[in-house]
Amino acid sequence: MISPMLILFERAARCLVGRPVRVRLQPPIIKSFDGQAYDYKGVATVDIKPGFDDKTTLYIFCHECAHIKAGHGAVMDPDQAPGSLDLTVLGAQLRKVHPLTRGQEDGADSMAATWQEYANQHYKEYTGDTTLARQLRALAGYIPPEVQA
Repeated sequence: MISPMLILFERAARCLVGRPVRVRLQPPIIKSFDGQAYDYKGVATVDIKPGFDDKTTLYIFCHECAHIKAGHGAVMDPDQAPGSLDLTVLGAQLRKVHPLTRGQEDGADSMAATWQEYANQHYKEYTGDTTLARQLRALAGYIPPEVQA
């Protein structure tokens, strides 16, 4: 059975991304990542490493959803074992400086910041046991600026 919190994550993700997204609170496939987005065979999946405070968890969630929305999701089977892949030292360094990867990360950061700001401005309008639950409810009702009248 899916937990109520995962239901909130998935509802918010669907609203932000515009299609269903499976959200899992488990370590990503790549061991050194805190979150990872996959778009494999048309199924979008976001993994969030557990154990972070709510603010960091919300950021990771928004950042990974932004990758899915922008079409940056990793093309790998998300059902591989968590933490089963490790980046080489060279791979990790290239990931930080390569223009394509840097552009994708900067774009995801920007979109995540917009969504996080919206959640922070609107969460008090919603009910929930935690601020994170209320923020996710706010994001599930997110209306992009370009659609607002």
